[in-house]
Amino acid sequence: MKLPSIQHILYATDLSENARHALTYAVSMANRYGAKITVMHVIETLSASTMSIISSYLEEEQLERIRTDKEQAAVRMMTERVQGLCNEIEDACPYTEILVERGNPVNRVLRQIETGDYDLVVMGTRGLGRFEEAMLGSTARRVIRRSRVPVLVVQLPKGTQQKA
Repeated sequence: MKLPSIQHILYATDLSENARHALTYAVSMANRYGAKITVMHVIETLSASTMSIISSYLEEEQLERIRTDKEQAAVRMMTERVQGLCNEIEDACPYTEILVERGNPVNRVLRQIETGDYDLVVMGTRGLGRFEEAMLGSTARRVIRRSRVPVLVVQLPKGTQQKA
């Protein structure tokens, strides 16, 4: 039996402090297998009704500038967090690309899995209780159900305080 080869990891993040813990797993796996990491964040698009309200107050040019600023801020934040973590660990930090997209997080992550050459997806989870999970659903859970590659879901260690 041939063991799986992990050469490219997709690390999908919501940029929360909780997601930092999952990044340590992605880096550890990448270093162990000599893999590269693509870091991805999806900015969720607003509903049509919300967009209608906002567009009554802002011109399209202003709205597009806000979107662009938000994307640039997300790229800066991801770069800072990834580089910050890389500075804290002794091993090399093999991230190769940072992606920021707009849309539905589940659909965008799944599309990236389909179009990329990934062997593993790493995601963090807030560890919601059963009620919250049933009512709200979970991005990680929905990705697991539909992904063609294995998904490693990392929860915060017990006793760790979650940050928003």
